[in-house]
Amino acid sequence: MRAEREGRPTHAVAARHILDQHLRAVRTIKEEIMYNWVRYIRQIASNYFIMRGFPIDEEKLWQEEFDDTLWKHIENFLKNLKNLPLWVDREKLIYSQRSYRMIGGRRFSELV
Repeated sequence: MRAEREGRPTHAVAARHILDQHLRAVRTIKEEIMYNWVRYIRQIASNYFIMRGFPIDEEKLWQEEFDDTLWKHIENFLKNLKNLPLWVDREKLIYSQRSYRMIGGRRFSELV
């Protein structure tokens, strides 16, 4: 209210001026979101090693050397994830601090 009286933009107006790249970055780097896309990267790496015929210890997956092909698969996944329209959708709220939905196996309220 005070911002409106003083002629300053309100939060809703200011939010429309946030660049899509910034909005995308903020939304994808949230802990509860990042937790899930890192799980997908783990799955991509595991599947890659399995398909190549290399037995892999899931506990030591991140200690294995990734070759260029695997890095390309990971890069493609991240590019496709980044280009999803939900990250820059200004009409729908992806998360709320008062939300008690389950995200990544934990209550959202435990993460904020």
